[in-house]
Amino acid sequence: MPFAKPISVRRPRNHRGERGAQFRKLTHFPEIVRRVGRPAPGGDRAGDGRWPAARNRRAKGAAYGFDWSTDYCTRLPDNPFGFPFKTSCARQDFGYRSDKEAGTFAVDEPRVDRALYEDFERVCAVCSGARKSSCNALAWT
Repeated sequence: MPFAKPISVRRPRNHRGERGAQFRKLTHFPEIVRRVGRPAPGGDRAGDGRWPAARNRRAKGAAYGFDWSTDYCTRLPDNPFGFPFKTSCARQDFGYRSDKEAGTFAVDEPRVDRALYEDFERVCAVCSGARKSSCNALAWT
């Protein structure tokens, strides 16, 4: 009697390299978005739209083993004074938790932190006057 083939989770070829590449895509900002200070077309102010899209299709990238759990803005309200920081905080949680799991946190922590503040800057960029000053002050606390 032949043995059944073992069931395995199919991982992409070059799993470690591809995981890192996918992670960088989800926590990276195109240079034009950084310079202009506003979201790319179709973006939601958390990067260029790739991270929210990937978050909505988590199962498709399950082989990469990303940690999508979040507590949003741990030390801040999620949307203080109506400033929508919640998605930005969720993306930072994604970066921290996935990096720690992969053992690359020490290398990627500054980039993930910079991405959070760039997300906050994009949220604040649509404000003006005293509201913009308040938003920026909250973003840098």
